[in-house]
Amino acid sequence: MGVEVFLNDTDLCDGSKSGMYSPEYNVIMICQDDRIETSDQEVEWTENDYDTLRHESHHVVQDCMEGIDNEKMSSFFSDRIEHLEFVVLSLTKSEFFQITDSYRLFDNNIILNELEAFATAKDVKPDTISKALRGVCEK
Repeated sequence: MGVEVFLNDTDLCDGSKSGMYSPEYNVIMICQDDRIETSDQEVEWTENDYDTLRHESHHVVQDCMEGIDNEKMSSFFSDRIEHLEFVVLSLTKSEFFQITDSYRLFDNNIILNELEAFATAKDVKPDTISKALRGVCEK
């Protein structure tokens, strides 16, 4: 897909995040829960690690919606109502407000993309995310 994946990078995994996707560099970073802080070695995956991988993979899908090499990310849903329905049906009220509070300093598009990625990680099967990656991202 043109995305590089890093696991347990000792510089980027500082304890403040589980993972990230950079549309600027087309890079996914996964920071495993049980990693050894001084090592980039893979350890046994937790459910949260898999959740993070699903979340960050959905950000790749969002990036591919606009074309992966332009640093822009868009919702998978072209219709705002579909987007809202998906998020509301997937996330609890508490989760919704926790996410929006965590990203309150970012613009609305980033918040919408984060809500969608959290909802996807929670409710969409990995093989469906994989199909979306192939369908939207393959050139």
